[in-house]
Amino acid sequence: MKKTALYIAFILFSIGLNAQHEPKKMSADKPSTHGMLIFGSDAVYASHLPMFHSPHDYQVLLELSLSATDRQKYIEDKKQHPNVPTYTIAPERFVLPDMLNHPKPFKVSLYRGHFERGGIAILNDITVSIKEVLYFKKFNPNAPREVVANYILFGDEKEQFLAHKISNKPDFEQIIQVNSDLKMLPKNKKYAILTLDNDSNAPIGVSGNVLTIDNLTIQFLEQLYLEFNDLKK
Repeated sequence: MKKTALYIAFILFSIGLNAQHEPKKMSADKPSTHGMLIFGSDAVYASHLPMFHSPHDYQVLLELSLSATDRQKYIEDKKQHPNVPTYTIAPERFVLPDMLNHPKPFKVSLYRGHFERGGIAILNDITVSIKEVLYFKKFNPNAPREVVANYILFGDEKEQFLAHKISNKPDFEQIIQVNSDLKMLPKNKKYAILTLDNDSNAPIGVSGNVLTIDNLTIQFLEQLYLEFNDLKK
């Protein structure tokens, strides 16, 4: 990855959802189980595990609320298994855009590992709620696949993350924990889009990687998730 190919474009994003990313008030989607990656210790975030077919054709980043007891059990399990970066939730069935447009508490089971790939349930039938929708995008099958590596930077002052911005097939999902200065974001903005490589749209190497873009330094800490197969077609 060439440092000369790096630049940053901040996307202004006010509290709530802007018009481009706002879910439709009523969706024609059928209810389904929308599995999500769950991560973060200070705040708890979720990333919808997407595919390029209905009803899973959405990239969604959320901040979730858990009860104090459930959150503590999740954090303690992470501490006891530091070599397991991936945790997921399997929610009850719902229509994803409708849930985002009219949030209400829903039931999930929380897994260490991927819930469909041998993950171990550590919390069953717990209630979570959506504290905030950080990013929402429905995939456009007619849009071209992006040829540059764009990433969504989000988090709080204690923890920050990069999520690969998915465009069209074949693509990939990558979530990375990083250390950066979110004070660079305009006040009340929830994320920034970073173009990390102009030459290719491919996963970023994490180990020991530090990037400096203008006055923003990004230290790559840990890859939490990398998926190709679900986004091949």
